[in-house]
Order: sequence, then C-alpha cells, then structure tokens
Amino acid sequence: ADMEDEHPSDQPLKFPADMGYVPFHFYDNEHEPQGYTIDLMTEVARRLGRPGIELVDVSWSGIFAGLFAGKYELIMGGMYITNERAEMMDITEPIMSLFNGVAIRTKDADKITCVEDLGGLKLGVPTGSQQDEWATANRSKYGFEVTRFDKSADGVLALRTNKVDAYMASTPTVRVFVSDEPSLIAAPFVLQPASTGWGVLNILGTGAAFRKGDPYRYEVEKVIEGMKLDGTLQGIFAKWITTPSSGNYCNI
Repeated sequence: ADMEDEHPSDQPLKFPADMGYVPFHFYDNEHEPQGYTIDLMTEVARRLGRPGIELVDVSWSGIFAGLFAGKYELIMGGMYITNERAEMMDITEPIMSLFNGVAIRTKDADKITCVEDLGGLKLGVPTGSQQDEWATANRSKYGFEVTRFDKSADGVLALRTNKVDAYMASTPTVRVFVSDEPSLIAAPFVLQPASTGWGVLNILGTGAAFRKGDPYRYEVEKVIEGMKLDGTLQGIFAKWITTPSSGNYCNI
C-alpha cells in the first residue's frame, strides 16, 4: 500500500487512545475528548494539512495489535519509547520526557516512603504498559505482587477500596489521580523505567509509533520538530502537565 492509501490526505488523522488516562486523553462532562494527546494530535493534523482528527478508543493492552492491523495510522500521546517497542515499530524522536510515580493511600504515607517499602504489598499497573514492564521486571527484587488493570480508573478505585496498596502511572497522571481525592497521595519517589533506550536516569521519552517501514513517520517527525522550534509543543505540555516536584529519589 502506498502512503496515500494508508494516510489519506482528505481524511481525518486516525489515532488510538485509551480514554480515561488523565491528563493525556479523557472525556469531559460533555463527553468531549480533552487532554494533552488531543491538543497535540489536533495540531499535528492541522500542520499535515489533514481535516481534523478521528479518535479510536481502545484499551492499552490491544493498542499495538490495532496499529499492526491497520485500524489507525499511528500511536501518539503517552507512548513510551523502549528498546522492545523500537524493534516492533518505527518510532519518532522523543516528543517529551516523563517520570513514573506511584499513588498510595494517604493513611499509608508513613509506611510507603521508598520503593523498598512496596515489598509484600500489591502494586497496580495498567495492563501491557511500560509500568507493567517495570513491575514485572522488578517484582522479585522488591517482593511486591503485580495486579493489572485495563483501565486506570479501575486501578484507582482498587487503591481506594484497599484491593491494591499502590498504583503506578506517569507522574502527571498520578498527580491528577490524587489532586481531587483526599484519601490518596503521591508517594515521595519516582521509579526508573525498565528498558529506556532513549531514557536518561529516571526520565523516559515518549514518541509517535508507526508500522515498520511507514514513510509517514518522517512527515510527522518534521511537524514535531517544527512544533518544538516555535514553542507550540511546550505550550501544550504546560497547559496539561506540570513538571514533577523534587521528591525523595530512591536509588534503584
């Protein structure tokens, strides 16, 4: 298939999102899509000359299979770059950097102050996510049990109702989860990614992923570079995501 078949210039730019992953992509009270990913994709589509965006709501665990099956054109938003993913797909240069954080119950604040304190506890993660990868790789090292959730909202509910003891997500997402929920707080540490490839220390890059050999990646990469240079990307980031405050960085 040529590029026009897979990326028709007269059609909206089609992409997936696991809706409910605040502040990246979620529905507001009027059921309108909102968030960092939505603003980012809207601007990318505009600069590509595409007539708007078309969002496919899909659970994260099936998001890569959908790309390979041609159900959408690219994956962008909270898509962490890892070595494993770079082997399966063509990925752009990093768009932004994120940390991983952990939400815990406020009453456990004295008990969970460092990653070692997760030993013997249940840690919730989004199914098939980079956090899932980290937790699976480190569960025997720290002695926690991993519980997976297809939707982040279910993981947060499990935390509030004592079914898990902690829930892992990117730090902006953790911050939103705890901001309007007095019974939850962010644990005072961040977690190092499992296999970053492009990451430095605790920082992990997110990018846009395409099917292998898809030349449209370069078109999108040019647009992203332009958005970096003229400040648009930083503006969208600042609107939705605040930078992490410094906490107790565990040496892991």
